[in-house]
Amino acid sequence: MELHICAPHPAAHFSSQTTDLLVNIAAAPVTAVGPPQNARSLDQIVDAIDARRRLLGLERWVIWGMSGGSFLGQLYAQKYPGVVLGLILASSGPYFRPTVEDPDCILCPRNQAWRSKLSACGLLDGQYDQGATTWEFVESVGWVFRRAGGAALLVSPEQPNIELKEIMPALWEFDARSWLPAVRSPALVMCGTADPIVRLAHARALADLLPNSRLVAIEGAGHIPLTDHRREVETAIRAFLSELSPSRRRSNLRCAAIRSAVVMTRRTTRSQQPFT
Repeated sequence: MELHICAPHPAAHFSSQTTDLLVNIAAAPVTAVGPPQNARSLDQIVDAIDARRRLLGLERWVIWGMSGGSFLGQLYAQKYPGVVLGLILASSGPYFRPTVEDPDCILCPRNQAWRSKLSACGLLDGQYDQGATTWEFVESVGWVFRRAGGAALLVSPEQPNIELKEIMPALWEFDARSWLPAVRSPALVMCGTADPIVRLAHARALADLLPNSRLVAIEGAGHIPLTDHRREVETAIRAFLSELSPSRRRSNLRCAAIRSAVVMTRRTTRSQQPFT
């Protein structure tokens, strides 16, 4: 059985270059799925993901969710458990709000980078838990997601696209802790130890809730370690995919045997060369 991977994102459509990078890392076909037009709930995106699976004629596939895509992977595995061969969940916890409420998170309004500036604007006070939300640009800070007339909930140094603006209220409410223990799919959870958005403790909380998971901490990696820590990412993902596919595992073993034989041949050849 050839593995097929779905890479979803709640607020972006991956470029062909990004998709090609994922294909090269996983050594498997990858289908990127972005949000349908005007999507305002994660369920809408999850249903669009499964519609793509059916269109491709796939019985099962692996979900590779990075950052916000991890939430889609978690929700997809809960809603469509029979079609998930495995989960790769990178750079996230089992929730959104507690992650960005962590003062060590660079998106947190109370992070030391923003706290005094937002306090001076009165954006650390007022309604927080309920009410309509809006986006506002704050000079020397960036874009702030806040309660209308109330407190700041999140800071985005870069201007959010329309898809992120539409889906942010749903992301803010995402919390899978109550139902994740029932998700039985094999899962690989990855997180960089230097991630400025998701502290390792949140990724560990995700792995602890999934009954069939493992956590790989990538030393020194940031939020998206696909390029600067590609080797570690590739090693972890290919090993995980090999466990999901017996044929892929046999192929990897044959490749390893061939490499070993080549190394031994080179060593033997060198040992037979005269000293000069």
